Amino acid sequence: MDLFWAMLGLSVLTFFPLFAETIYRRRFGRSPSPEMFFFRIFLLTLPFQSVRLILPLLSATFPAASWGLLAGKISWFSRFIGISALLGSGVFSADIPLRHSGAVLSTAALAALAVAVMLPLDVTQMQGNLFFRSRAEESLALISLSLQFLGVFSMLGTAILRKNARYGVLTLSLFSVAVGTDLLYFATMPLIAPGTILLILGTIAFSRQIRRIYQWI
Repeated sequence: MDLFWAMLGLSVLTFFPLFAETIYRRRFGRSPSPEMFFFRIFLLTLPFQSVRLILPLLSATFPAASWGLLAGKISWFSRFIGISALLGSGVFSADIPLRHSGAVLSTAALAALAVAVMLPLDVTQMQGNLFFRSRAEESLALISLSLQFLGVFSMLGTAILRKNARYGVLTLSLFSVAVGTDLLYFATMPLIAPGTILLILGTIAFSRQIRRIYQWI
């Protein structure tokens, strides 16, 4: 039963971002919005965060421990890239030129790669959600939450400075997406439904406000 709910939650993380990106490419194209640029990167990292979904299929043929370690490191690498992009969406909303985004993403990628390479995983403890436990789990969770809330508060700061209610809606949207993703990332039965709802509603609300802010009505 745990395997079923894990598969369901991780399937949402895999297929919903791809569907959203298909819609975004048609409606936004090459958007001048830095908020949307980083938000789309965040969504596209979600399928890679759920790469451990393939573990049950591989375990019958290949050693589960070695594939589990690889999947765990890829998943954490993608997670930190995604969270960095979510942070960028909030930070770059404050009139920072988008041309600096390459340096920000490169730095985030190097930092995420360093974390993933040095990440100690305990191969003796596979959780019900097909994710090997990390010996630094509490520290990683604290860093993840800190970066997520920093991105949300950055967007909130923009809303306050500009006195623009639409950026307030973007703040709530980012918060909804961040919480929904966290609930799905460690998928268990009670968290699937609220996590999916928060992710979908936050994504829809974010894109609608971006269209209004940049006058794509």
